[in-house]
Amino acid sequence: MKRALILIIMFGLLALPAFAQEEEAMYEAGYSMDRHAFGIHFGNVSGNGYAYRFVEKDWGIQAVAGGFSTGSNKYSFPERFYNYDSQDNPVTLARTDNGRKYSINLGVNGILPLKRMENIMFYAHAGMCWFYSTQKKYHQEYTLDNSIAGQYYYDPTGEVTSTTKTKSYVNIGAGPGVEVMVGKYFRLSLELPVTYTGKDEFIMYIPQAGLYYYFK
Repeated sequence: MKRALILIIMFGLLALPAFAQEEEAMYEAGYSMDRHAFGIHFGNVSGNGYAYRFVEKDWGIQAVAGGFSTGSNKYSFPERFYNYDSQDNPVTLARTDNGRKYSINLGVNGILPLKRMENIMFYAHAGMCWFYSTQKKYHQEYTLDNSIAGQYYYDPTGEVTSTTKTKSYVNIGAGPGVEVMVGKYFRLSLELPVTYTGKDEFIMYIPQAGLYYYFK
């Protein structure tokens, strides 16, 4: 048994150079000769949006940038409203309407290739993404109309005012990933990082995905 184990270990050591040469040949002739890629990527560590990826034999880097806006700056407040909460009828009330929201994010991740096969690359990745958003909020004050006993109608008082709310936080994470060839030029990337969110401050597992077009 001992002799057989020694033979297995020796065979494995002798086979390592052959595997290394095979992977080197595969790198030179096949999977990763195309180092530059453009695409899209979505994730809490990678960021969401357009992506650029550069992958060498032993290392790589990825950058993602994106942004979007939602809502409108056209606020809407009633001329008069009735307060149905008869338990609480203060003299003044304030109503808020959300305005347009703008969000951007910038992410940078490092890539460490672990194993290349004919159509698949396994890798580890680590990095961070900065998220920033700003939103305008509109406010209208209302005053209770005391002219009608037992009725709780409120009328607007003064002009509509506005404030701006901003959020900024950084997500940091690392984990495994796999890149699969889809056709000749496209590759699908799937990742499962462990993420520390600067927004909620807890660690979680949420998948990430990207689709890339590789070229010379």
